[in-house]
Amino acid sequence: MSAVSIFVTTRDNIAGIVTLEKQIDFALRKSLNDAVILSQKQVVQNLRRTYTIRGSWIDQTNRYGVKVKLTRQRGQYKVALYSLADWLEDHETGATRRSQSGNRLSLPYVGSGARPTRPSVIVKRLKPKFILPPDANNRDVQRNGKRKYARQRGTAFKIDGQGGKSYVARRNAGKLEFLWSLNPDWKFPKQPIFWDTAKLIFVTARFFDIFRRNLENAILTARP
Repeated sequence: MSAVSIFVTTRDNIAGIVTLEKQIDFALRKSLNDAVILSQKQVVQNLRRTYTIRGSWIDQTNRYGVKVKLTRQRGQYKVALYSLADWLEDHETGATRRSQSGNRLSLPYVGSGARPTRPSVIVKRLKPKFILPPDANNRDVQRNGKRKYARQRGTAFKIDGQGGKSYVARRNAGKLEFLWSLNPDWKFPKQPIFWDTAKLIFVTARFFDIFRRNLENAILTARP
């Protein structure tokens, strides 16, 4: 949570405006609401520009969407920009994720058959558990009494690397194609889109321009 202090200096004689305190209160609350809504729109744009967003989960009407909490009562100057999508926190903070099952995390290589391009949906039949030979940690997947993707079994092999990493590769047209890297953990690149976007609006002249415009309009319509 961040706080912003605002000091109002007037240049004209407005002592005759008996509702000045109410006008400042109204202008400030409207400015906070305007700024957080603007931040919301900008965050959604930046998330779409940075990540591959599938589906409509990012929309405000969705449970996990980017939402705002506005201030509606006099004297309350708190607004909030938030999302229930807990996976965004890993990207915001640069967290390190480990497999909950104790196995290694499978990360597809972009440009491989598993994920031809970054926006591509991962090819399920090329996941490691379907293409590696069965072993103690990679048993056959059963469905309705039959092995799922049975023809894919053994079409790829594992290459051990350093630091607990391994790679899943296969021969494709006579060349070695890396499909997956198997990692004990994965550190997300830190990309604080929520904070950086809101900061650019709330802690810069942009917010004070919004407040000055709303205060001017409030005073012009004030009761003398």
